[in-house]
Amino acid sequence: MPIYRSRHVRSLLSYALIVFSDIRDYITRRQKISFLDMMKMWPKGFSANKLSLYDFDRYPKRSYISDVSVLRDFNYIYNCDKTNAALLDNKLLSNLLLRAHVPVPKLIAIIMDGSIIPLCKEGSCRDYRDILNVIKDYPRLVIIPYDSGASIGLHYIRCHNDGMVEVNQGMMDHAQLQRFVASLDGFMVLEQVSQAGYSERIYPNSTNTIRIMTLYDREKDEAVVLAAAHKFATNSSYPAETVIRGGLLSRIDLESGQLRETITRPNMYSYLRCEKHPDTGMPIEGTVIPNWDSILKTIRSASKQLAFLPYIGWDIVVTENNFVVIEGNTKPGIESMQILAPLLEKERNREIMRRISDRM
Repeated sequence: MPIYRSRHVRSLLSYALIVFSDIRDYITRRQKISFLDMMKMWPKGFSANKLSLYDFDRYPKRSYISDVSVLRDFNYIYNCDKTNAALLDNKLLSNLLLRAHVPVPKLIAIIMDGSIIPLCKEGSCRDYRDILNVIKDYPRLVIIPYDSGASIGLHYIRCHNDGMVEVNQGMMDHAQLQRFVASLDGFMVLEQVSQAGYSERIYPNSTNTIRIMTLYDREKDEAVVLAAAHKFATNSSYPAETVIRGGLLSRIDLESGQLRETITRPNMYSYLRCEKHPDTGMPIEGTVIPNWDSILKTIRSASKQLAFLPYIGWDIVVTENNFVVIEGNTKPGIESMQILAPLLEKERNREIMRRISDRM
């Protein structure tokens, strides 16, 4: 959507976009809700699919961030300051920015037009122009594009004792690995973070991250944690944990750090609840995240230091004794989080959202 300073104009355009999208989906039969029910959602600022995704029987509509608010307010924050947003959207810049505030994965090299450019300081770093020398020192790597989202192009590299190399559960010999790396452009090479035991038990084949959503309250000079949820990959979503591609999303109780209800989304219009991981059979609900209070304290502090980015979705990996921030996100991933629980149920969250909305 183009940038319009007038809040009234942005509201009208946001409503128009929601109505157009719903009618299009209704005509193409992707939307299963009746036209009358669909029309009832629009005055409150929601698209029709929220009727099946959000629990309006249990929570009033004011407890949810509406689709109009996402388009009008959150997207406006992003579009008005794309220069600052790029510091997180570009994962290479994000790694360099965040390392001053939080633990981040070790950045070993970048790959440009098939060539490896070492970025580390070790004595053997000069030899890292060959991927075979990298895997000698780092047998577990992550190779990911530094300028794309949704974990597109994510590759887990694991070196085996027999000389073969596993790339996203497919095997390559050394020559195949070199040809694979030579085909890449715009990627970063990171040391894979070793996740905590609870996460490894639930799903060991990929790194399972936590999304923590923060908003910076300028008036009170503090960062507010809106919500947090744990993402788990599955065999169908591997290598990523994206919930719309078969990954799982578990609500985290902010007070206790305990995992609560878990969902997956077979499509944009529905969700399914899961009590156990579908591949490992491990129970999820009731798991307690270690060092949760310390994690939130550090994230709040970092959010305050990065106040020029008022909204951040932090993706972190919990380790045995600490945590590592994989990346920060400036675009709101609100819909799936609100399937688990409304983000404005607490008065504190509604207060800060009112101020942000009024200010714009």
